[in-house]
Amino acid sequence: MTAVVVLPPTSRLPSIKALGTIPVGLLHEAIQYLQAIYNPEICGSRRVSRGACRKERPTHNTDTGLCDTTLSWEAVRADAFEHAHAIRWLTALIAQATTHADADAVETLVQSAAALLAICAGAASAGTRTRTYAFSGSVRVQLTDVALRNDDFESVGAQTWGSACVLAEMIVEEPARFGLGGGPPDAAPAMVRVLELGAGTGLVSLTIGKILDRCGRAEIVASDFHPLALENLRLNIENNNPCHDSCGLPLVSAHFLDWQEAADPANALEAPFDVPFDEVFGADVIYEVEHAAWISACLRRLVRMTGRFHLVIPIREGFARESTAIERLFPRVEDMHRVEPTLCITQKESIICEAEPDGAAGSRGGVEYAHYTIQWTDGRYGQPTGLHEE
Repeated sequence: MTAVVVLPPTSRLPSIKALGTIPVGLLHEAIQYLQAIYNPEICGSRRVSRGACRKERPTHNTDTGLCDTTLSWEAVRADAFEHAHAIRWLTALIAQATTHADADAVETLVQSAAALLAICAGAASAGTRTRTYAFSGSVRVQLTDVALRNDDFESVGAQTWGSACVLAEMIVEEPARFGLGGGPPDAAPAMVRVLELGAGTGLVSLTIGKILDRCGRAEIVASDFHPLALENLRLNIENNNPCHDSCGLPLVSAHFLDWQEAADPANALEAPFDVPFDEVFGADVIYEVEHAAWISACLRRLVRMTGRFHLVIPIREGFARESTAIERLFPRVEDMHRVEPTLCITQKESIICEAEPDGAAGSRGGVEYAHYTIQWTDGRYGQPTGLHEE
């Protein structure tokens, strides 16, 4: 990997004294430069291997763009003096921006500078941060993570976790594998209904929305339970438009869903959950044993007979009971002997990702994730329903 020389802010930024005379376009470029240092795009999930569970085979490295120059950018990012200069420069820019004549351009400039200043000045350390996730095919999703509440463990849904990044990247690379396109080129696109359980910040749903935005024949329901997560989810959906169907309605919408309530067949499901979905997604949604049981019962009501559930979870120390519950509630297809249709694990694969370069422990080890494909299977045929003929 070739190191790229990155000029520090003290050398790269225009003089604070001259800010009032610098063209707005050049000031925007300076802000983009600071964003690359202090709020860089997240380039993929840093996957290094993928294969059948516990049987890893090498694959391509997914790092792109800024990720290839992490060490050079990190060196500048870690410099306390340069960081302090960037804060002073942004503060001065906001104060002096009114001297420019173009009011609209100045407003956009000030908004960008203020957002970056909040990150540089410490809002990120409190947990609130806006970042851009960049995938292949020019798919970009801008997300805001909201600060965790110390008194409320369930507020974790307002943060973006690694499983969502892994699943979103897989969807971008192979959308047809997840039922999102891939039909004959001359055929009209089929209508697809998509549900994300525990959507959190909405990375997976919004990524799917970016992919399906071209055909406009889709309904994507991003669901969550926690009020803070839902409020932030709706904000992220709004900030990532346009993603609209052929009637001009948003492709992605946010809705409240209580798994415990929806798991009980005695409780009627209201729209949009009253019609089963073609593809259901979940990323890191099982961190209590009962979650697996609730989700299993919900899926019996929410997945079409020809539909699938795609689940990605991290393999965590201390959470073995939670991951074991998945394989207890969803039998493997090869072990299925029931005659009636049953939701089964039809595929399981292991995915290894590099640890984050700025991780707290500074580890260069890997993080393991498990990807499950779960669908209805008829024991008489030993294969997913809808794939056999009577």
